[in-house]
Amino acid sequence: MPDFAKKWVYAGITTTFDAPTTAMVEQWDEDEFRQNIPTESNAEGREWQGEAVPDVRIVTIPIYLEGGTRQQLRDRWEAVACALAQPAEGTWYMHSDRYVTGRVNMIRKDLDEGMNFLRATIGLRCADPYWYKNSLTTATLTGGGNSVTIEGGNRPVPVFTFDTTGAGDLTVTHDGRSFVLAITDNAQYVIDCGTGTVTQGGVDALALMTGEFIEEGLRVGATTIGVTLGGTLALSSGSVSYRPRWAHTA
Repeated sequence: MPDFAKKWVYAGITTTFDAPTTAMVEQWDEDEFRQNIPTESNAEGREWQGEAVPDVRIVTIPIYLEGGTRQQLRDRWEAVACALAQPAEGTWYMHSDRYVTGRVNMIRKDLDEGMNFLRATIGLRCADPYWYKNSLTTATLTGGGNSVTIEGGNRPVPVFTFDTTGAGDLTVTHDGRSFVLAITDNAQYVIDCGTGTVTQGGVDALALMTGEFIEEGLRVGATTIGVTLGGTLALSSGSVSYRPRWAHTA
């Protein structure tokens, strides 16, 4: 079996496993991991930068449970089946730092393999089609063309943060898309392309922006993010942060 951490973040299983906030699954057969991702265009009927992005995907994960006795195995299976039968969403972690979030839509005992060992299958219904890295990645941005290397397997959605002095237009360009902020005050500006929001010192400032959010994500690999400063505008600091993501588990 692969050697990496497996856990289901769901408090209901803590009655069976020794973990304060998460439940450990003894084994996860990565070779038998399956996910069904549609290959057509997304829900709006247009291609998504060459990537098919489904509204919903079903992830099925084989798991193995062990018990010191046959009764302990039965107790574990009943506890897991009962906990996962709840409607709340949960999160699976893989490789210790990748996760996918979904709602359990199926749990099935497949095979009893001996006195204290059984195999089961859990199905997750996932509205978000990606596995995400557990931590954010941040790159520094300055005025001009910034050479950055974007991690992951699929385009991540960025958040830009700029601390500015002076006044003028701040223009960000990437992969044929751009937006402009008309800045007049010294402040911190945060542009979240995922939520479609702009803040100035924590206050809504969407009215300062023209152009389009880079909501389709940053190009993975070596790429360039341009930052142009107009007027007397200067940067005290600038950055782009994102959560690397994958449409598969490799």
